[in-house]
Amino acid sequence: MFHASYLRGHARPEFEARAAGDEALAALRAGQQADVGQPCLYELGSWVDAGVVLPLETSRLANWPDVWRPLRVLAGAPADGSVWSTPFDWGAGSVIYRADLTGELAHSWWVLFDERHRGRVAVQGTAEAVVGCAALALRIARPWAADGEERRALGELMGRQRTLVSYWSDPAEAERGLEMGDLVASYGWNDMYARLRSRGVPVAFMTPEEGCLLWVCGLARLASGGGDT
Repeated sequence: MFHASYLRGHARPEFEARAAGDEALAALRAGQQADVGQPCLYELGSWVDAGVVLPLETSRLANWPDVWRPLRVLAGAPADGSVWSTPFDWGAGSVIYRADLTGELAHSWWVLFDERHRGRVAVQGTAEAVVGCAALALRIARPWAADGEERRALGELMGRQRTLVSYWSDPAEAERGLEMGDLVASYGWNDMYARLRSRGVPVAFMTPEEGCLLWVCGLARLASGGGDT
């Protein structure tokens, strides 16, 4: 239990799950009060810009020096010198596929752009996933700082992608599609793969030759908490 030490001196916290980070952000902007939120790195900047989070005082976090440095100093975090969240969960994003339906596949992100799978592949409907999948397929290391030729190639490939894939917002959508066989492949995370395997769905988690997307979500101190969280 991640909060066992907290429970020794405090009441059990109440949790409220949201389907997506943008839904949680909208609720906070509308006045919902909470002490702690869990934005992912790609959402953190919008939470900071909206003024719903406060910077952390890492000097008060006894275990902060023990956190793996790449998770303490995150590329892509708001670059103002403040620490806005502490890492809580992280993992890999890759292609989850039904080998029994696709046959032998090249271990590459190009699977998501293969005309043979038109209408039966899916990608998370976020800029980070859409751009990230295309950038990895094209081996563009820094898509958000792409030069003119790279931007052109990314734009063309993402335009092609729109004619081939469906976009999901809730992981359950992609899991259901893979389980039913409506999808043969989808961008997904390691927890999605674990859930599908636990249900007996014959999926595989690809190790693409171009590398994986990595994600990290963290705990952030919310401005609406009121008091010393």
